[in-house]
Amino acid sequence: MSKIIFYNDTGFPYSVLAAAIRSGLLPRDRLPEKQELFGVLQRYGMGKGEATVFDLGCDLNNEKCLAMWSRGDGDMTGRIIKSFLGLFQIRDYRLVRLDYPKTYLLRAGVILTKFPGLRPLGRQMIHRAVKSVYRKLLETAS
Repeated sequence: MSKIIFYNDTGFPYSVLAAAIRSGLLPRDRLPEKQELFGVLQRYGMGKGEATVFDLGCDLNNEKCLAMWSRGDGDMTGRIIKSFLGLFQIRDYRLVRLDYPKTYLLRAGVILTKFPGLRPLGRQMIHRAVKSVYRKLLETAS
């Protein structure tokens, strides 16, 4: 079975969103609703640990969609993934790097979600920031 590995190192799980789009957990034909977006982020992204590989299922072509994200390691993340795949002789894969910035709106939203009283505002900010890059994520995930 072929694998698609999405990864990024901006400190926000864009790779999880791209893999979720590819596997059908997030819509391809429209922007996600807040509950759809945060259903995916709570299950696989925010607060679940950096440098963890998440399996988001298979796409329509039966390719396994994997995602990994980390915080600001530059190209080190890609080199580690390639080394790991080579070490375990995993051959049938495609590596997709996502290079989307973590904007100030997104940073503020992530911080605000840590405070129960400000969580709705933080989620609103994150949703708005993700909406601005969702079309690019759709292109990357296809």
